[in-house]
Amino acid sequence: KIKKAAFLSKQSRINAEKRAEEEREAAEKLQEQVEEQKRIAALIEEENKEAAVLEEERRVAMEKKAEEERLAAGKLREELEEQQRIVSKLQEEKSGAASSEEQSRIAAEKLAKVEREAVKKLKGEVEEQKRIAAQIKEKK
Repeated sequence: KIKKAAFLSKQSRINAEKRAEEEREAAEKLQEQVEEQKRIAALIEEENKEAAVLEEERRVAMEKKAEEERLAAGKLREELEEQQRIVSKLQEEKSGAASSEEQSRIAAEKLAKVEREAVKKLKGEVEEQKRIAAQIKEKK
């Protein structure tokens, strides 16, 4: 009986040591998984920061471009108005010239054309920025 008890005690100790070793290995694997998840989370966070910076740069560039376009359109409008004044003055001086209404209509058409071109250019810029933003999102 003593030999059997000693054998069972030894067997129980061996089994306990095996379980302890298996638990240590499982804990190490879990710790490795946790570390890997931390690395992945850090990479994702870095990518999100980079994407946010790129998005902000794109937004600022788009706002700057839109402001430049507004200023350019304003200058063109001023130039057109000056040309309209000159044309009106020449019209008054020249007899038999087209009526003032006709000149106003022509000037209004020119102004509308300049504004349409400015809007078309702005739309093109916006579409380009949307395309860039879509590419950035795809990279995420």
